[in-house]
Amino acid sequence: MTEDVAAQLIALMAGAAYIGILKLFSTDWSRRERLRPDPSLEREVTAAVGTVPAGLSVSVRARSGSGGRCARIVVSGVCPALGLGPETRDDIDLGDEALDRLFAFRGPRSLLCAMMDGDTRSRLMDLARTPEVRSGSLTVVDGALSLDVRRPLYRPTRSRIVSVAKQALALAQRLQAPADIPARLAENALDNAQRGVRLANLRALLREHAGEWVTRDALRRATAHPDPELRLMAAQAMGDEGRSVVIDLARDTSTEDEACAGAIEALGTLPLADLETVLAASLGPAGGRAARPFTARACADLLAKCGAAALPLLADVVRARSEAVALAGVRALRRIGTAEAVLPLTEAAATGEGAVREAARAALEDIQLGLRGTPGAVSLSEGEAGVLSLADDPSGRLSVPPARERNR
Repeated sequence: MTEDVAAQLIALMAGAAYIGILKLFSTDWSRRERLRPDPSLEREVTAAVGTVPAGLSVSVRARSGSGGRCARIVVSGVCPALGLGPETRDDIDLGDEALDRLFAFRGPRSLLCAMMDGDTRSRLMDLARTPEVRSGSLTVVDGALSLDVRRPLYRPTRSRIVSVAKQALALAQRLQAPADIPARLAENALDNAQRGVRLANLRALLREHAGEWVTRDALRRATAHPDPELRLMAAQAMGDEGRSVVIDLARDTSTEDEACAGAIEALGTLPLADLETVLAASLGPAGGRAARPFTARACADLLAKCGAAALPLLADVVRARSEAVALAGVRALRRIGTAEAVLPLTEAAATGEGAVREAARAALEDIQLGLRGTPGAVSLSEGEAGVLSLADDPSGRLSVPPARERNR
């Protein structure tokens, strides 16, 4: 063997050994988890943390396994009804999308919503996103908050372990059952910065504390809240007392799309003049996409109850450059089912796209069945789709050629 070959082999062996050493101490190397006492580290951390609040305790152990060498910090004494860990079927969403994606919560819904106010959620997110905290290690089980702090061999980390332990202890102080859960739910529903959290807390208040004074007071205050969805939920819960608020939300063309649609659906009826105003604002300029599609669809559903007087408005709905809106218009015309509804449906059958064209043709066939035997009824010709003609049948029935490959 030449000296060059021998040198290359030695270099390869050294490289392999170096890679093996890196893998041995890598923070991402997977092996069976092991926990062992580390008295010196625990003494240092507990001394740096200082006085621990009554009811809480802090322990620190050395951990090895998936994620590499870590310090396992455990703060015992948090609310035993709180569970935080891997996802299960029983997870509770708190209305904070970022938090709900990162954690799976378990426990009584009203307790969780009340406990997780803005400051607590912020502390929890900050701790989980701390670079030294091993991803996915933060859990709460059986009254103990646990997390792992990485300890790479190539740099000192004791000061960071102390810092994380202080954060965990501050969080644990907030992970306690509130003294007055209904009052905390009401506070979160009215004052939290996130809409989803406000709605989740108001739902919990209504579900588990309906009829209580704190709930009635929160509902009255919520009907004046800047959030239209919160106003709508509160007004609906108040029944007749809140109906005027729902009407205002439905009529106001500046109301957010989904809240306005929800108000219209909750009412189930509106004067035709109001529907015309709201619909015009929802459809936007002719030939453009619907500015507020949810509201436009809700208006179409109510217009179906208005009969022939609604046909001009529904003709605009089926021309909308939004499939969902146009389909709502087709459904409304189908429900009206008169010969006058044929013209806008025929236009949709001729110029609509995809599902709108097929739905319009299906609606025309249904109207044919309803008008069969009516003198002077109209028909679609067998030629170009959507061409109208008088039916040849002496009875004047409507005749529509079958649509090919239509999915009902």
